[in-house]
Amino acid sequence: MKKIITALAAAAICAIAPVAPTAALAQYYPSGTATCEAASPFAFGVGNSYDASIACRRALYECALRTPAGYVCSVTRWWWN
Repeated sequence: MKKIITALAAAAICAIAPVAPTAALAQYYPSGTATCEAASPFAFGVGNSYDASIACRRALYECALRTPAGYVCSVTRWWWN
């Protein structure tokens, strides 16, 4: 009985574990687009566009909306899909 409860608890934890934004959102981005991630100590943002500079601007904007004043968002990575 104890093994069953432990297995169920482990399965529940795995089901609610956070997923990286790139893994969760990558399936929705069409091929040939740029994806950019920006982060601060408090938030992150993801941008997607056919132009890499626009994708990074979107990511920085999303990050800046959620970041408190006095902290800076920066681009952590970007790539072509």
